[in-house]
Amino acid sequence: MKKAGITGVGISLDGIKKTHDTIRGYKGLFNRVTNGITHILNADLPLTIITTVNALNINELPSLLSLLESLGVKRWQIQPIFPVGRVHDFSELELTEEAYLHLGAFVKQYGSQEEKHEVKILPSDSFGYFTEFDTRTPSWQGCPAGLVYVLSLVMVKSKDAYLYQMK
Repeated sequence: MKKAGITGVGISLDGIKKTHDTIRGYKGLFNRVTNGITHILNADLPLTIITTVNALNINELPSLLSLLESLGVKRWQIQPIFPVGRVHDFSELELTEEAYLHLGAFVKQYGSQEEKHEVKILPSDSFGYFTEFDTRTPSWQGCPAGLVYVLSLVMVKSKDAYLYQMK
């Protein structure tokens, strides 16, 4: 992948084994994802794990953090689920106001500069903007879209890979 010019990879992991497989609707996917994480890290590519926090996985965040540390992951993007798109059909995934506050407390506790973890927690997608839950340094400064090149790899069922570069 490095030869193809890939400079970083993002992989979605939305829970511990049963939860991830349930959310993604594919039994055995958790094992495939964790194997992929190991391969990416062994290829020495920068990796960010992306978790969309929802009502099914919010209580697994400490376990996910431990798992990511044990795998050697250094960056973990956490983003709350929003009631748009397919989420309208799965109301059991929506976060309550109390759950958002629980998520905020987790990020503040584990993502703070004082807490020493091997995994850097990156709150994303309007999480905590302009509140005490925003642990980023510096705090959110606005959307960077259009300021950087975005490189993404899309795999299709035929296993052909297409590389897109956008400005």
